[in-house]
Amino acid sequence: MGNELSSFAPATLTLASTYLLHSTLLLGGAWLAVRSGRIRSETLKERLWKLAAVLALLTAPLQLSLGVSSPTLELAFGGARTFERPGDAVVTPVASAVERSPSAPIVLNETARAEPNEHLGEIASKRAAAPVANEFIADRATRTRPPIMSETSDNASAVTSVGETAPARPVLARIAGVLIVFFCAGILRLVCQTILLSVRLKDCEIVHEPSVCRLLEQIAQRGGVRRKIRLLVSPTFRQPAAFGAFRWTIVLPEEVVRTFESSELFALLAHEAAHLVRGDAVWLWWGRVLCSCLAFQPLNFLARRGWRRSAEILCDEWAVTHSASGLALARCLTRVAEASLPAGPRLQALWALGSPSHLSERVERLVNGGYGNDAWTTRARSRFITLAGVGIATVFVWAAPRTTILADVAQPLSAARIERLDLATRTDIDLLGADLRELTAEIDEVSDLVKWRLPANRPATDLATRISAQASELRNRYEKFVHAAEPRSDTSAEANP
Repeated sequence: MGNELSSFAPATLTLASTYLLHSTLLLGGAWLAVRSGRIRSETLKERLWKLAAVLALLTAPLQLSLGVSSPTLELAFGGARTFERPGDAVVTPVASAVERSPSAPIVLNETARAEPNEHLGEIASKRAAAPVANEFIADRATRTRPPIMSETSDNASAVTSVGETAPARPVLARIAGVLIVFFCAGILRLVCQTILLSVRLKDCEIVHEPSVCRLLEQIAQRGGVRRKIRLLVSPTFRQPAAFGAFRWTIVLPEEVVRTFESSELFALLAHEAAHLVRGDAVWLWWGRVLCSCLAFQPLNFLARRGWRRSAEILCDEWAVTHSASGLALARCLTRVAEASLPAGPRLQALWALGSPSHLSERVERLVNGGYGNDAWTTRARSRFITLAGVGIATVFVWAAPRTTILADVAQPLSAARIERLDLATRTDIDLLGADLRELTAEIDEVSDLVKWRLPANRPATDLATRISAQASELRNRYEKFVHAAEPRSDTSAEANP
């Protein structure tokens, strides 16, 4: 389990960091647009928050899977090398306890371990025409490279065996493990909330009173609602609520059914029905997922609060436009606020009051009749918002910044596994390891030249970047090849060598 987590840790952290970057840009832009005060339409505000919260879930994995843009920020762990690119940020690699080649492959046998470094002499002869670097390369060619993954630093706790991994891999695995734990905790929280709501619903009963049922039927007819809405009455709920993505449900407290006037009850039912008609129950679920499973992005909480505020105002408007009295709805909200307990349980439902901080604004709108024609509710404007969202997503996939976590992703093979591989497979692995060692030497040469002798040479920098990309590709190929070639039934044998 630990090795599998270490293998997927770089990809997991790359996806999480890229999502965090994309969502920060989108949600930050939505916040600036709303805070500017130029957007008066609540419909536009709501859709801006929703698009900003959801688009990052699509753009981040698409951008990484398609690979259409270069990483803006590369984080190097475990000795993996990064090169400075024009306009890019550079992060210093984490110090490693192993003095070895930055992208060194795994040594499979003693023959490959003792392989000489003739390619250094070839590199020196090819660069003999460069007067600036000639002396430096010649000096590099006369030196013998240390055995890969065999010698250690003065630290007594450094890695010494072939079957052990680089010290950065456990670090990445721990970070990825923390993210996975938080994600699983969010899922567990969602399950617990759902179970708690189901337990509370056991005390509810279906409303059979003809007058209340007729009010709900009138609302459905005037709003063109064809789906059936289940109406329940509860002795424990302190305020009305609506929920259910597949089975629309409205729950009313017993006190509301007994004491509210017909006009107030009609307005209250119209407001709760508006939540269901507008699809707020689905977005309630999305908000729970974003704020529970992706809680490491704090702007998700801001987005959920923003679109729920606009949703409450738009539901009030929907109720008023479908024959509900604004004054009756305002009185209803005030009475529900007085009857509700401030410390009552906040289950995951669409409560009639919404956020208490927005109640005064809603009542003021209802009393003053501040509901006008919103131009952004038309189909043309709705399609324009959808097309704009698709365009923004396309731009983010092709041009938005992203991150890359670089690490030694190749899993080392133990001696027991190597012995059980057939001769042809071992030969192929040896050849691939030799290619990786040659490429590693070239990366060292170019990076040292750029660092010490040619810091302003743009062609050398570009060459180092290309070689680094090739090394990463070869390392990925090596990992896939090793996992495909190693036997799957040797777990018990390795446990007891």
